[in-house]
Amino acid sequence: MSVSVTRQLIEEISKDPKLYDELVSKIAVGIATKDEVKMLVLNSIIKDVATKKDLKESVEELRNEMRKEIENLSVDAKFEAVNRRLDDINKVIDKRFDDVNKRIDDLNKRISDVNDGLNKRFDDINRRLDDINDRIDSLRNDMRMYFFGFLGGILSILVTIILTKLI
Repeated sequence: MSVSVTRQLIEEISKDPKLYDELVSKIAVGIATKDEVKMLVLNSIIKDVATKKDLKESVEELRNEMRKEIENLSVDAKFEAVNRRLDDINKVIDKRFDDVNKRIDDLNKRISDVNDGLNKRFDDINRRLDDINDRIDSLRNDMRMYFFGFLGGILSILVTIILTKLI
């Protein structure tokens, strides 16, 4: 059978799915029943299969490469990384300080407002106390005047009684 006839046959089989499936099944049965063919297939597949040993070796190689890369990092690169991290931390701290300062400013404003309100109330209380003291002083003056007027009236009555008895 020539190559061109084989190609035509493959093309014809590929066009009919049922015929294709039948051919694949027959080939699979043929591979499974013949020890020589099985060995050929397994040997060709086993070349691409990794064993545990292969995996362990690959992992170990990767570890060694990583260690070398880490060791090869220069001190400057490590220093730069630390500096960048410190800068990030400083930014966070600065932001927190700004937040705390803002809160303190807000509290100072609130305290100032409360203080202003209390000062106004104390001024009102002082004015009221001054008014009360003025009233008390006025009452004292009135009481003195009434007392002395009352006392003067009693003295004049006593003087009159004494004078009338003496005369």
